[in-house]
Amino acid sequence: MNHKSSPEQVLDSIMQTIKHNEAQIKTKGIVDIELIQSAMEPFAAAVSEEQPQPRKNINEREESIESEARNFLGKENVDITCFLGCKEDDQQVEFLKNEDFKQTLIQFIKTQDSNLSQVEKVLGEKAKKELVAISTDIFKYHQEQEVPLCSIALQESNQEAVEFLERRGASEVSIGFINQVDNHGRTLLHHAACEGRSEVVKFLVNNGANPRIKDTFGRQPIHIAAGEGHVDVVGLFLLEGIDINEADQFGYTPLHYAAYYDKLEMVQFLIVNGANIDAQAQNGATPLYFAASCGHLDTAKFLVEKGANINMDLAIAQNRQDIIEFFNVLLLTPNSSLEGVSTCSGNTGLQK
Repeated sequence: MNHKSSPEQVLDSIMQTIKHNEAQIKTKGIVDIELIQSAMEPFAAAVSEEQPQPRKNINEREESIESEARNFLGKENVDITCFLGCKEDDQQVEFLKNEDFKQTLIQFIKTQDSNLSQVEKVLGEKAKKELVAISTDIFKYHQEQEVPLCSIALQESNQEAVEFLERRGASEVSIGFINQVDNHGRTLLHHAACEGRSEVVKFLVNNGANPRIKDTFGRQPIHIAAGEGHVDVVGLFLLEGIDINEADQFGYTPLHYAAYYDKLEMVQFLIVNGANIDAQAQNGATPLYFAASCGHLDTAKFLVEKGANINMDLAIAQNRQDIIEFFNVLLLTPNSSLEGVSTCSGNTGLQK
């Protein structure tokens, strides 16, 4: 018996017994977790065994599962009151809402390399919402909802991260996990891109991670990587077909992020690869405008040297005296190629 089918075997025994014994469930009480754990232990132990077990032992484990599941559900002190008064098609979902069982199920699924594909079949469509909640719990990082557990590997070396993710079952059956989002809409790929883990990024993408998922601000992983200056990671996303001028919900492109955070090497890389040097956000800001607003002289100089328009008009319209003065410094920089550069309005004189 393949250990990956263990969750199905366990839960099927439990659910089938529930359906046939619902009338016997009358009493409020506390779930006897030891019984359900004892039913799961043979399967959990089987996972760590390198040698296949004799068929006799396998049959014994299957019989033990069925027996323990029935004992678990037949005890008078079992808390299954959630079944009383609920619709038949909602019973499985309600069962999962029991926190004690939920935590036990989480621990069991962890021993199964987080393989929930078979569990989904057992629980059915109605249970999937609760199953997603369980899977989110499984992938918590230090019990915080914002960051999945797998991302702890991103703090280690790239190879260790990849090995960790492989152990957690990052494959076709867990694409849903790979693309899960945290409270800010970020996936593992967002976090890997932020950390500059190129090997992890490649591993995730090769195993179904979607580089086009946007966080709550409309940012794809390429925006995050650009702002952090991770040239190799941005290069990987470009190879995956991500638009170099992809804009977030505010109209900011990867070049905007690189300019804003003064990542000169990234700015150079993006320009060489065809980024729109004068891309305008919804508020009219360009990458040069961002660099100027933050006082990033070298980045601003590079952009102007590559032909970026000095948007003095926007600075004046927004009464940004700091940007006006910064542009004036650029235009007055001696021994540079900036002399005679025109502003968007065609003015070459200094603006006050």
